[in-house]
Amino acid sequence: MTDLPYRLALVGIDGSGKTSVIARLRERVGTEGELVTLNSPIFHETPNAPLRLLSRQMHAVSLAADALELRELKAAMLYLQMTLYGVVERSLVDAFRPQRVISDRHALVDTLAYGPLYRGMLGAVLDGAHWDPLLREQLADAVPHALDATIAWQEQLARRLGQTNGFWELPHEVGSVFERSPAEVLGEFSRRYGTELPNAVVLLDVEPEEALRRSTGRTKASSELHESAAILEQLRAIYAKALETLRSERPDVALHRVEVTDLTVDETLDAVLGCLPGP
Repeated sequence: MTDLPYRLALVGIDGSGKTSVIARLRERVGTEGELVTLNSPIFHETPNAPLRLLSRQMHAVSLAADALELRELKAAMLYLQMTLYGVVERSLVDAFRPQRVISDRHALVDTLAYGPLYRGMLGAVLDGAHWDPLLREQLADAVPHALDATIAWQEQLARRLGQTNGFWELPHEVGSVFERSPAEVLGEFSRRYGTELPNAVVLLDVEPEEALRRSTGRTKASSELHESAAILEQLRAIYAKALETLRSERPDVALHRVEVTDLTVDETLDAVLGCLPGP
């Protein structure tokens, strides 16, 4: 894939500034040209991206899974959304022939990070006959045909991958991949997502309390703030472990850590751009 541009992925916990940095970058350079950006897994927020309707439909199903507290389906939806990554990336590269691509998250890096959590979300195989009508009711006011479009995509993907599992068995099928070695996990999901690891990964590292201040933490009670900070600290450790695995498995991927707790969005963006190779 030597014809690909230099690809850099921003990762980090919620509130670390990934989306804000991408938005500020677009303000500086526009949405097309020598540098393009993409939002993952909310691809419909990516300018000029294909499959924006399908991305919105999948996002609606993911939110409905949250509302119904269907952890297994939520996990499966995160996976299905990431299967759009390669299509979106290739489309933008083919259309604009950029020299660089900067992404908010990366399908493979985030899959490696969240794999252990994914497996922990799995319980019994979901009963589709029970949950299908409840899910459709939850989606009644959402994007039209959201569930049908999502199931159709999963079925097409299963045929392409030579799988026989259905939509409701998907969480456990995906979870089984994480029983393999890290190298095998990366190889399998690279095949499924239609993409490879980026040239560089930049971890935007932030103290959990600051991350909460930047997002929704200011509206919560002190006990909730403490609990949320503890969860974010766990996620922070998960990212650190994933990057250590990458360092071991793929030393060709450049890894950077930017401490952003005391940085503005513009200062963070400048630090990120400093991680790119020269002309």
